[in-house]
Order: sequence, then C-alpha cells, then structure tokens
Amino acid sequence: MQHKIEIHTDMEIAELKNKTLFLIGEYDILSNYPKAIRRLKDNQMNYKIIPDAGHAINHEQADLI
Repeated sequence: MQHKIEIHTDMEIAELKNKTLFLIGEYDILSNYPKAIRRLKDNQMNYKIIPDAGHAINHEQADLI
C-alpha cells in the first residue's frame, strides 16, 4: 500500500487553522520529519506528537486517541 503525498499551499493550510488538530506519531517516518513540523509551526497549526507511536497511532495508542 502506498500513500499519496500531497503538499498543500500555505493558503490551503490557513483554511484549516483552528479547525484541525494534527496527530503525529513520535516514530512516524512518513509525517514526523523536520520539514512537516516546521510547516505546522510556521502556519501556527495545532498539532500534537503522540509518544510511542508510528504512523498507525489509532492502533498503537488507541486508549490515548
């Protein structure tokens, strides 16, 4: 299974501001990389790093989620 990675513009990201919370696994190599985190910070987006989780955070940290 492959994921389709789509990079959104800052304007598209701004439309989501205060409407979303990005949950990112601490060990998620798909999402938790410096460029992605920097874009979230630069656009003042709400996000949380979920400890001891990879990409499948809903399975790996079900009780927390």
